[in-house]
Amino acid sequence: IPAVVWGTYTTHTPCLAPDCFIAVLTLAVAASLAAISAAQQSQPAPDVRTLRPEISASLAATVSRALATNPTDRFPTAHEMAEDLLDADATQLM
Repeated sequence: IPAVVWGTYTTHTPCLAPDCFIAVLTLAVAASLAAISAAQQSQPAPDVRTLRPEISASLAATVSRALATNPTDRFPTAHEMAEDLLDADATQLM
């Protein structure tokens, strides 16, 4: 809360500003999360190579599968994903 952080808020001064700040912040975060959730459900994740072009095609495919929009397109188990990551040399991500 800015007033508390900046030291301008006291318990002797009635002020609704901190409550209003938290309320607006909560609404903003909720709206952002809703937008992210909607995008995740309707759009595929971008290719990891747009940020890390040095990553191999096999590793990019593994990441894409892990982030698939449709849950049935994702890895059925963590073990299968781990196997693909090992096969694709996931050390490239480090």
